[in-house]
Amino acid sequence: MDRCNPDVRLSVLQSDLGEDMHHTTLALCVSVALALVVPVVVEAQTSGTPTWREYRPAGGRYRVEMPGTPVIKTDDIPTEDGRTVPQIQAIVEENDTVYAVAHTDYPPELTRGMSPEEIFRSLRQGIAQKRRLRRDAPLTISGAPAREFIVVDRDGRAFIIRGVWWENRIFQIMIARNESASSLDSRPETRRFFDSFSLVRP
Repeated sequence: MDRCNPDVRLSVLQSDLGEDMHHTTLALCVSVALALVVPVVVEAQTSGTPTWREYRPAGGRYRVEMPGTPVIKTDDIPTEDGRTVPQIQAIVEENDTVYAVAHTDYPPELTRGMSPEEIFRSLRQGIAQKRRLRRDAPLTISGAPAREFIVVDRDGRAFIIRGVWWENRIFQIMIARNESASSLDSRPETRRFFDSFSLVRP
C-alpha cells in the first residue's frame, strides 16, 4: 500500500497531539498533497508554449483546465479508526509551474457535526505547517463553501491552494512556483487555472 511520506505524517501528528483526530486526518490530507507537489516544483522545467485542455475525470465530480495531460497519483490517508481513504491527485508541470487538483472522500462519521469553517480550519493547519500563511479568504465555488490560502515555504516557493467542501469530499486546487506569492497570484495562467475549476453534479 502506497502510504504518505512518513516524515510528513509524523510532523503533522506531533503538531496535533491532543487535538481532535478528525482534524488531524483533514490536516494530513493537505499535507500529503503538498508533500507530493514540492519535489515536482523543484524539478519542473520550461517546455515551451503549453496546450490547455479540459480535464474531467470519471467520478471526479469536477472539471478544470490544465496546461497538459495530468499524471494521476493516489495516496492512502490514514484515519483515526485504522482505515485509509484514498486521495487522488492530477498533476501537470509546465513552464516551471506545478498545477494540481486532489480530492478525497471521507466517511460521514469522520466529519459528522463539523461545520465548513471547522473543515477549513483543519485544512489551514496542514497548509501552514512550517510555511508562512499569506492569505486565508472565504470563497464560494459552484455554490459550495470554499477557502483560498496562500503560503510560502522556507525556500521561497509560493503555493496558492483552494479548498472546496462538497458532499463529504474535499477538493484541493493548487498551483506552485518558485517566485513571490504576489507574482504567482497575478499570473494569467494562475487565473485561468482557478477560474476554470467547477463542480460537476452527477
